[in-house]
Amino acid sequence: MAKKIVYSDPWLTIEKKRVRVRGKAFDYRVHRENDVAVVVPVLEDGRILIERQFRHAIGKWLLELPAGAIDDGEKPEQGARRELEEETGYRAGRMELMCKQYGSPSSGPKVFYYYCASRLKKTGRTKFDGTETIRTLPLSADRIEKMLRSGAILDHKLVEGYLYYKAFMINEVMQ
Repeated sequence: MAKKIVYSDPWLTIEKKRVRVRGKAFDYRVHRENDVAVVVPVLEDGRILIERQFRHAIGKWLLELPAGAIDDGEKPEQGARRELEEETGYRAGRMELMCKQYGSPSSGPKVFYYYCASRLKKTGRTKFDGTETIRTLPLSADRIEKMLRSGAILDHKLVEGYLYYKAFMINEVMQ
C-alpha cells in the first residue's frame, strides 16, 4: 500500500493511497484533519447554549454547538473545555463524554467527540479566531425541536449532539 501526500496545510493533509479491493488496485484519497470536540452546554434552567456562526465556506449563518479542532497534544475533553470557553465565555463544572463518531469514514479518520457540559459558570472570556463571528443564544428544548422540524438547523453537529443529549443525557444533567 503505497501512499503519497498530495496536499498539506496546518488544517488538512490529503494523501493518495494505493489500495487493493478484491484483487484490483485503486488510488484512494484520505483527508486527514484534527479530531473535533463538540459541546452541548446546558444552562442551569435547562436551556441549551446555541451559537449563531457565520460560515465562510457556504456564505451563511448557521446555528451550531460550540465546537472546534482538538489541538495536537490535547486530550478531547481539554479541547471541549477550551472551545466552550473560547466561543461562549462559559466554563463547565461538569463535562461528560456522551459519544464519539467518525465524521466521514469514507474520506478520513476524523473523530467527533460529543460532550455534555453542565454546572456552567460565566467567565466572560471569549477568544475567537480571526475567521469567527459568533453570537450565543440560549434556547429551550421545545424551541430547538421546532427548529429541527422546520429545517432551520442545518449543522450536523447540532442535530447529532442535541438528539443524543435528549435521548440519553437530559435526566442525568437535570438531577
